Amino acid sequence: MSEDDKKSVASESNRSGMFERDTGGSLSKYLETFFSLMFPLYSQKKKSNAAFQIILWALFCLVLFTLGLFRVDQGTQIQTALSQAINYVDLSSLGLILGKNSLYLTIAVFVIVFGAFTLQVLSAVFYKELIASQPIVIKITQCLVNILLQVLFIPFVSTAITSFDCFSENSFNENGEVISESFWRADSSLGCFKSIHQIISFVIAIMILIFLLTYSIVVNLLIHNHNPKNGGLFSCPN
Repeated sequence: MSEDDKKSVASESNRSGMFERDTGGSLSKYLETFFSLMFPLYSQKKKSNAAFQIILWALFCLVLFTLGLFRVDQGTQIQTALSQAINYVDLSSLGLILGKNSLYLTIAVFVIVFGAFTLQVLSAVFYKELIASQPIVIKITQCLVNILLQVLFIPFVSTAITSFDCFSENSFNENGEVISESFWRADSSLGCFKSIHQIISFVIAIMILIFLLTYSIVVNLLIHNHNPKNGGLFSCPN
């Protein structure tokens, strides 16, 4: 075990002892898990890997730039050719091209998002064992969370929005009355929320959006010191 890992284990033991003194005894398993989730899951250097952070920042800027170029022809309600070519980067075009099969893309996003969170929970629960024998697992978890929140956040939100992105068309019947119909943009042959594919995709997308927004707020604003963002509104960065 490296010197840094030994210090991390010692720090973890000190925190456990602090909690025991504060509570007048040993903590229950549920409280131990809670405090493990709220406290650092890995030993964080005072200066994180600058190259890795620059790469994540550059990818985020690229995704944000391509998202700004998303365009839909208001006459045909079809994505423009330029937008269709560029917006594969933020997954907007992919969701629209797949049509009703975008449900499977939404499911894949769901698995990735909650898989990363599950890995973080497991890292918290088995922190002492991992830091002593398999610290690489915690390092991988750190990288996944960074990538999820800094690079994949916009593409995943865009994918979720595709599930309920509809448009309206007006037409006239034989009596000259205006008839308004709504269609799913991913598959204009289907009425808005009249397909089981869209309904299932919408339910999954809502769970993804609620989780991603909540998780992003917690990590970026409320997380304690030594976090991968190197400080937040209520944190104490090194």
